[in-house]
This record gives sequence, structure tokens and C-alpha cells, in this order.
Amino acid sequence: MKNLKSNLFILVLLIYFFNIFISYDFNEILLSVLAFMLLLVTIPGSKSVTQIMGISLLVLGMAVSLLMNGADLLETIQGIQLNLPLLILILMAPLLSIPLKSGTYLDAPMAYIEQVKEKPKQLFFSISGFLTLLAPILNVGSVRILDDLLRNRNLSSELLGRSYFSGFSTAMVWSPYFGSVALVLYYLDIPYSEYFIIGILFACMQLLTGNLLFALRNRKKEFNIISDNKDMGEKIHILPLVIKFVFSLGIFIVSLIFLESWTQLPMLVLVSMLAIIIPAIWMLLAGEWKIFIEQVVLYKNQITAGSGNEIVLFLSAGLFGSAISNSSISNWIRDGLLQISEASFFFFVIFIVVTIMFFALIGFHQIITIPILVMQVDPAALGVDPIVLAFVFIMAWFMSAIISPINAITILITNSLNKRFFTVSFRWNGLYVLSMFLVGSVFIYTLRIIYQ
Repeated sequence: MKNLKSNLFILVLLIYFFNIFISYDFNEILLSVLAFMLLLVTIPGSKSVTQIMGISLLVLGMAVSLLMNGADLLETIQGIQLNLPLLILILMAPLLSIPLKSGTYLDAPMAYIEQVKEKPKQLFFSISGFLTLLAPILNVGSVRILDDLLRNRNLSSELLGRSYFSGFSTAMVWSPYFGSVALVLYYLDIPYSEYFIIGILFACMQLLTGNLLFALRNRKKEFNIISDNKDMGEKIHILPLVIKFVFSLGIFIVSLIFLESWTQLPMLVLVSMLAIIIPAIWMLLAGEWKIFIEQVVLYKNQITAGSGNEIVLFLSAGLFGSAISNSSISNWIRDGLLQISEASFFFFVIFIVVTIMFFALIGFHQIITIPILVMQVDPAALGVDPIVLAFVFIMAWFMSAIISPINAITILITNSLNKRFFTVSFRWNGLYVLSMFLVGSVFIYTLRIIYQ
């Protein structure tokens, strides 16, 4: 079964990229059929909760498409492609971590964190800032790598839980490698170059807010940080490394924006292709091609063994969302959203955010709710610029991720800290989510004035 799943995934990947440049009806049909088969063979190996949700979405989606929409079986199956670009992006993005794993790039940041471990404010800023730089490329892999390095350093669980979310969440509002940004811009047909600055500005606000809240909290509570009194020797100066990270990230993003404009390809496609091209070139120039091949093979095995939940959730949600968008249900959703926006755009923002967060809290991933909602909204009918509307959904996505018990980043952080979901998400980060909603509301109001 693992070999079958592995081979199906490789076939889906190859046909997906081939179809981008040479599109035939046969390729579309073949891609849909193979993706559907991949979904079916993956369901048995996924978690029980994911199995229940995936099968439910699959059955409901097929029922709506076949019975309500009057589609045939082949047309129904083709709906599975709705979220396929995002799934491929998420599965390919971790390949960018190969150059980092093969070198000593993380030694200096870890040495600096050790240097400031007895100064909570500096420590919080170091961890959250480091994730701010690393997460845009490595996604959840950034937290996994950092947590592995910090695990035996006697740091406060609360400090780590708050700094992880504060730093990681910044990437969720601007990085093209995150589904929150890539998917929303894709559905609203917005070039990444038009959104980039907006996302960066809000990410800076997130980092500032998270650190201010921690500083205020630190006045009332001392974080127990155990010193091992080791001589750290020469002090580490982190600024040169930060400049290097920012410069490299800047070159990468500018290259993406240029390629998007030059090739006219969707950003989802570009970042997926570059996820394998950039590490390959990097390792080839570094003379470590053999290590690169070994890491790619290792990652392929990890995908087939451990990515079942993402495959099941994203593909089944895609088929379900496609069926709903082609049914009369979409008209009811569209009319309801329009009525709310006509009453007040601020009420519309609250409704979108609260709805997505509520469903995330009870176990529905944003990949299910956001496509259904975003495909039913017409920026012109609402009287707002698509950029403003995109930010509303992106903000809702990032806040929902923090309070969702099934989101990958929440599961990773709670498990790594060995703490309960409610403690990490609500007790430690609830105020941060509420604060960012207030800051975000002001930000949305400002955007609306600018883009009017």
C-alpha cells in the first residue's frame, strides 16, 4: 500500500506540472482520476478523526454533485482538483529545508539563544524573530527544527508556546508558501506582487504586538529559567546573520514576484516548482549533490508514510467545495453574505472571522470553510477592493489556526511542549488572538480607505 501511495503521488505530481505547460482534456481527466485514487488509498492510513471527516466530505460532495447538480461521475471526480495546487505546495515546501539541514547555518542563532536564555524579553524576541525569518520558507518545519534544538535547554514552556505562535503566525499573513496566502490570492485572482507589502506590514504588527504582550505579562510573572552557568565564551553578534537571512529572503521573494510577472503562472505553481529547483541548485553549487538525492529520497518516504492527513483532508475538501460551489447552496451563501455586507462591512468582517474560527474550533480545517466562502463573494458587489477582501480571509485563517485543535501547527506545538490544547491556544495565546483581531480590524478599515 505504501508503494502504491508513493507511486500515485509521484504520478499526480508529474502530470500536474506537465499539465501546466501542455494542457489536454485527457491530462485533466487522468489527473483527476489519479488524485481520486490517491485519496482512496490514503484514507485507511490516516488518523481516525481525519478518516471520518474525509469520508464524510467525500460522500456529501459526491451526493451533492450527482443528485443536486446532476453531474456525471467523471465531472464529480474532477472537483477533486480544487485544492490540489495547495496540497502540492504544502507537500513540496519542506524540501527547502535541505540546504539548512546540510550545513551549520543554525549554529549561530542557537548560540545566541543560549546567550540570552536568562533574559526573558530578549529570549522571547530571539525565538519569535528567528521563526519570523525561517517560517516563511520552511512552514511548520521551522518550529519542528527549532523545538528540537531548544528541547534540552530548560526553557519555560509558556515562553516557548507564546513565542512559537507569535513568530510563526507572522508568516501566515504574507508568505507565498503558506496556504492562507496562496489559496486566497489564487481564488480571488490577485497577483502576489500587489499583496506582498500589505502582508509584510501586518506581519511586523504581529511581531510587535506579540512581544509587547509578553513584555507586559513578564512584569507580573517571572518565568522560571534555569541557568546551567556554563561559560559561553565569546559573545555572539546576531545582527550580521539576521541581515544575511533578510537579504536572502528578499532576493527569493523578489525573484518570485519577477517570475510571476514574466511567466504569468499562478504563485501556487511557481513556489511549488522552486521548492525543488532552489535546493537542487544550492546543493549542486555546494558540491553536495549526493546528499541532496539522499534527502529527496528520504523525504519521499516520509511523505508517503506521514502525510496522509493532509492528502485526505485537502482532496476531500476540494471535491466537497467544488460540489457546493456548483449547487444552489452557493446562491444562498452568496445572498446571505451580500445582505450582511450591505448592513455593515464591519459586521461582514466579524461574521467571516467568527464563522471560520468557530468551525476551526469544532474541528473543521480552514481548507474546508474558506474556499466555500471565498468563492461566493464578489468584491465588486460588496463594494470593496479584492485586496481588502483577501486580507479579511487571510487574517481569519491565521487566527483560526491558533485555536484549531486539528491544525498542524497547533498539534505540533502542544505535543512538543507536552501541554493541553486549551492551555497553549487559549490561556497563553488567547489575548494575542484577540489583540490581533482588534489591530487587524483597524488595518482593514485603513486598507478600505486607501483602496476606495
